Amino acid sequence: MALHSVKRTRPIINRIKLFLVNTPNISSNWVKAHIGIEGNELAGSIAKSATMKDDIDYNAKIPKSWIKHQLKVFATERWQQRWDMSLKAWFLFGMMPVVL
Repeated sequence: MALHSVKRTRPIINRIKLFLVNTPNISSNWVKAHIGIEGNELAGSIAKSATMKDDIDYNAKIPKSWIKHQLKVFATERWQQRWDMSLKAWFLFGMMPVVL
């Protein structure tokens, strides 16, 4: 899967990773779209009441292993960026241009 890859092959994947890291809070808003549609008004009222809650009822159940992997990828990418921009230790950089 592209999000799990350490390679920086596609800019859109890097933008998605950056978005996920920098967007810790996700909010939902009720949109008045169920009015007049038979059977959907109940769904609309339930959706509206859900936006008033402090917490969500659904837990996405993200595995700890996935979170650990994403943190490792992110940390490695940041380390590599700093390594690439470092003005010190050019001798070592010549022998080891990639951090891991």
